[in-house]
Amino acid sequence: MPECTPIKAIDVRNAIEAILGSNKLGENLLGTYQYPSGYEMSAIAVGNTPNSVTVQGLEVFIPLVGDTVRSTWVGAYKHLEQEWNIILIQRDTEGSPTLPFGVDRLQRYFWRSRGVYTPQDDILGSYPQYRFTFDYLDLYPTIRNFN
Repeated sequence: MPECTPIKAIDVRNAIEAILGSNKLGENLLGTYQYPSGYEMSAIAVGNTPNSVTVQGLEVFIPLVGDTVRSTWVGAYKHLEQEWNIILIQRDTEGSPTLPFGVDRLQRYFWRSRGVYTPQDDILGSYPQYRFTFDYLDLYPTIRNFN
């Protein structure tokens, strides 16, 4: 029997980059990965941070697959309900942080999202971060609009 196609990590990445990156929504809030060769790209990673990069600004982690919350049969199709846990990390704590603006912008698009803020911890050496959980109902229309 055929199944509904689950959301792919690359589609989530493209939607997040369109929302946080430089576009009609305002200034670019994403940080940068800088490779030893000098090449730079937006600091948004699917899976893990690329090797041998310097990170500046707001970094976004997207898992390789979403969490399947429920799967149900709808007629001849299997419908998967997914959640995606995306982490925003403010890598530079000096100057003007973009984490609060990134959180605000994402919450305006993914209005069913839930989140947890973790402050900077100098003892553990962690940066301020925000973990979002996006509902599949928010992801489908948003991905359709940006892809």
